[in-house]
Amino acid sequence: MKKFLLSAFLMLLSLSSFAGAKDVKLVSGDASVIAVKGMSVRVEFDYSECQIYDMGEKKFFDIDEYMKFKGEDWVRDLPGELRKAEDAFLEEFNDESKKAQVVGSSAEAEYTMVFKLKEFSYGKPVVFFRSDIAWGTGVVEIVKTATKETVATFEFVKVDGAVAGGIAAMELRREQCYEHVAEAMAKTLNKIK
Repeated sequence: MKKFLLSAFLMLLSLSSFAGAKDVKLVSGDASVIAVKGMSVRVEFDYSECQIYDMGEKKFFDIDEYMKFKGEDWVRDLPGELRKAEDAFLEEFNDESKKAQVVGSSAEAEYTMVFKLKEFSYGKPVVFFRSDIAWGTGVVEIVKTATKETVATFEFVKVDGAVAGGIAAMELRREQCYEHVAEAMAKTLNKIK
């Protein structure tokens, strides 16, 4: 019974935290250039400035430093974790978008969406409070592919990841953070006339 109540509590927390989030906002430029039905937009992921916040240590780490701190399993699993999260972003954006569709970085397209993760926290292993939830912060830039000119910038601040408890959920936390950013991006673009 305790497991059931804990699971129900975590599920409700997950739903309420996501539903109430102000996930993504346009901070500069004109995003209407990609708010076009049927347009293909490349997507790239940039982790060059990313820091990982560890709630237990209460400090930020560079990605490589953090993976080494966590151990060999984390170092080994990071590339697969990133790939799954990036695929989740593409899938969620395309499911939600009534305008442009995103394609991989190798595709040819007039515009590129550059997802720059600035900070990420896996949260606490078991989530009891909202402050224990995984989150990500960064920007998504819309760049003219040929000239590399940024035409619009969206910002996301502490977008929630999954709240499921346990170490096995860490990868899922990143995937759901990326999905939440993708959904919010698509919904924002859908509203542009």
